[in-house]
Amino acid sequence: MPRQDLLALTFDDLVTLSNRGITKRATQEAQDLKAEVTEEDTGVVQVIWDDATCRLLVGVTLAQAECTCTSIGMCRHIIRSVLAYQAHASASVNEATDFGGDANSEAPAPIASKPWDPGAITDEQLESLYHKNTLRRARTEFERGQVLELVRSAKPVATVHSMSCTVRFLVPGDPNYTHCDCAEPAPCSHVPLAVWAFRLLEPAKEAGLVTTHRDPPSIPTDTLGAVEKTLAEIAIIGLAHTPAPILERLRRQGEELRKAGLVWPAEIVDDILLQTQSYQTHDARFDPRRFADLWSEIHVRFDAIRSDTGSIPQLFVRGAASDRTTEVGSARLIGLGSMVHSRQGVTEVESYLQDMDSGLVVAVQRTFNDPDPASGEDPRPFSKLGQVPVAKGVSLSSLAEGQMLIKGGKRTARCEFIIGRSPATFNPQSYQWERLRPPLLVENLEELNARLESRPPQCLMPRRVGTNLFVLPVASVEACTYSDEYQELQAVLADESGRQTLLTLPYFSRGAEGLNATLSLLQSPESTLKFVAGEFHRTAAGPVIHPISLIFEKEGHRIMHQPWLSKSDDASSNASTTQISIPHEAPWNAYLARLSTEISELLLLGIDTSSDLTVRQWSDLTQQAQKSGLKNIAVLVEAVTRSLDEKRNTPTAPSTKTAAALANLAVVVLMTRM
Repeated sequence: MPRQDLLALTFDDLVTLSNRGITKRATQEAQDLKAEVTEEDTGVVQVIWDDATCRLLVGVTLAQAECTCTSIGMCRHIIRSVLAYQAHASASVNEATDFGGDANSEAPAPIASKPWDPGAITDEQLESLYHKNTLRRARTEFERGQVLELVRSAKPVATVHSMSCTVRFLVPGDPNYTHCDCAEPAPCSHVPLAVWAFRLLEPAKEAGLVTTHRDPPSIPTDTLGAVEKTLAEIAIIGLAHTPAPILERLRRQGEELRKAGLVWPAEIVDDILLQTQSYQTHDARFDPRRFADLWSEIHVRFDAIRSDTGSIPQLFVRGAASDRTTEVGSARLIGLGSMVHSRQGVTEVESYLQDMDSGLVVAVQRTFNDPDPASGEDPRPFSKLGQVPVAKGVSLSSLAEGQMLIKGGKRTARCEFIIGRSPATFNPQSYQWERLRPPLLVENLEELNARLESRPPQCLMPRRVGTNLFVLPVASVEACTYSDEYQELQAVLADESGRQTLLTLPYFSRGAEGLNATLSLLQSPESTLKFVAGEFHRTAAGPVIHPISLIFEKEGHRIMHQPWLSKSDDASSNASTTQISIPHEAPWNAYLARLSTEISELLLLGIDTSSDLTVRQWSDLTQQAQKSGLKNIAVLVEAVTRSLDEKRNTPTAPSTKTAAALANLAVVVLMTRM
């Protein structure tokens, strides 16, 4: 009977188990060299080469295969032996079919193409692989409480968020063929945790979040209530008029949140205070919409903490003790690309990197104040901002496209990376992104869709940079054009199975060169798109990519293109007229944008300073919501309008009622926009 485990291993699996260099060399040698392949009754496969003999044993990892060469660990002879066995099994089937062999002989199993469940791996299989003490420790860790993000696919994945590691299952039903990005040899002690977690995931689900906490964490009700009371006072008085003692009280309450283990709510309080400081100092970084979003997000998280239904892990909502500023000794950071966030008066540039030791995505960020429009000075193009140095001889743009070996730095709770003063070595990279670590790297759109569908709204996710950042292998560019209607570049990308996703890049006059260059490259028949990195968001029509980089291959050489920061060699690129069918934006999105603006204005100026004009504006918002069919939002908007009107007619009416109604509305609007 053919060895199903060996037949199920793909080229990428072999790269995962060894490395790309060894696998590519072994693949070429397997085609050029002759091998004698025999399979014993026990299932052991022996492959004899001119320079070595390999024995692929049963019931052990591939790294434990025997080879007569002098190499230590997974050598190329073992890899080429797997490939030789696959070719031998395929030839045997063809011979049986074409030349009168036994037509009933069992054909080699194809590479797994359907999702399977690692939860089906039995305890007996685990007991045969691990010592009893190892399993006992793993069970203790499991019951202590872990949070895992699971995906059932052809190559199932378990991301253990509470331990910052990812387990990938390569062969159906065989825990020997697993890969984890921890330092332990395979199969590591995280594999049993993943298997047990898959058993907790509902059978009908392809993906989901699983938490193994037995006892729910305590709820610091008094602290939450005190913070909400202070936030209500700010809403009543208005941020513009809030006195220093109230802000100092909020700062102390933020410290209490952190002591109670509510790391992310404490971070939100810090951001609110930073926005307040920016407003008071007339800093362009103040954004009333951003302040309103923060005010809403902390109420969302408080609601999720109080009513812990188990559908969203509290680790995501609260944060963990490990979510703090951490000193980084040495690390290898691989550049992933850059993103630009432009709003009135301020432009932020973020260069993303993956720490190849931990797998974490970090960002180096710089904020630029744009010139006052009254000065007549034009803001700098995005490509110029990308040339700003962040370390000696290294700019934001070059950092995002190379790799850096650092010997010191800091990583904040939000995974913003602060480069230390110790010398750092910067080198180019070859963009062998097949070796990037999951969950950043996904295999295909099926896995990506499963991940996105299993995740809660962004306002309840960990507040780290790059939580929606993924790297997707691309098989083809199906269409690419510039949409005058939407003022953006649009491209349809397909993975190896033919599933499609939409890439969009908005037009900014400051980034026009980069957009033109992106359009030229995507339409060029000379360059092949291999990977796209970016923020992925779910829409009714499927996932949409906001790219930070694209990896192209030309004549065997790979290059990175950064759409936001690059320059165009030919600004008059020949744009294709290929039309892409894009679903029209929902009509209520414009309404939600206006509603968010009015909420931010009310928080800035204060409920107590509202005028007759304010009441009329909110009355108009109520009517618009009713006409748009947003019944639930209309009820909440009407509650705010009625409370404002009551406050205008009866000055002694308590403003806390209006603040509570505004908080309820702000929470729903934020969740709807997500």
